[in-house]
Amino acid sequence: MVKTFLFRATFLFGVLGASTAAACPLCESETGERVRAGIFDGDFGYHVAVTLLPFPVFLGIVYLIHAGPPWGKAGSGEPTTHGTDETNHAHS
Repeated sequence: MVKTFLFRATFLFGVLGASTAAACPLCESETGERVRAGIFDGDFGYHVAVTLLPFPVFLGIVYLIHAGPPWGKAGSGEPTTHGTDETNHAHS
């Protein structure tokens, strides 16, 4: 019930906010037109790609921290014991 209320409130707020943005006087001015032309020019795809490029890199780093590096799992499978022979025999 709370989720439904939050969804409806968010949806209503979004609809009301969209109508407010459509009535923006700056968007219809000469300055707004120049800003829009500067953003959506021929280099728009390049700028979007460069802006989004760090996200896969950061996700890869987070994955390596979480799962560990793939080259670290290629060991013999048996843990090595460190210590003297007396300590190793005492635990056997």
